Amino acid sequence: MTGAPCTRCKAPRPNGAVFCPSCGFNFAGESCAERYGTAPAPATAAVRKSGGPGVGVLFVGLLVVAGAIFSALAILPRGTADTSTPQATSATSRIPPIGKIWFGSSFDTETLEVSGRLSTVTANQGFSLVAHLPKDMEATALLIRTSWNGDLVATTPVNAAGSGELWGLTPGPLYAAGEWRYDMTDIGGNVLATGTITATE
Repeated sequence: MTGAPCTRCKAPRPNGAVFCPSCGFNFAGESCAERYGTAPAPATAAVRKSGGPGVGVLFVGLLVVAGAIFSALAILPRGTADTSTPQATSATSRIPPIGKIWFGSSFDTETLEVSGRLSTVTANQGFSLVAHLPKDMEATALLIRTSWNGDLVATTPVNAAGSGELWGLTPGPLYAAGEWRYDMTDIGGNVLATGTITATE
């Protein structure tokens, strides 16, 4: 469901979005760049189907808003032979439990294991996150919802092929200090995995 189109670029406005997912325009009156003095940063992502050996590569474009919405996502869906050991669906010491999102300095693109667990980042510090969904989900049925200090920044669909239970993302730096919450939801808005990270000055 969408609201009135963006007054700057005329792109459809996702329901509840604070920023335009196309140009970053703040519907309250200022752009992301005007607010934080910087342009949106790119991000990469990966998904692995738990219990299945297949991976492939596909690119999908989404926009980073205030370093929190994702662009240029690289998704590793099922489809191509993989000689690695299939990942178990249960949590390990480096994979979040079902329903959780963990943050770290990076993640393994094949196993989706988190490296260098983080709860706090500084301005311009890169980081990654891994979400563990309760079931295998098609990418086209997933949304990424980002909030800052309790306020919704945007809800962005993941328009891509592929499916999985484990998803790894590398969002852009968080230019605004405060608590950032990431939710991966289904198209009905039901939260499948969630996590928070604090950005400091």
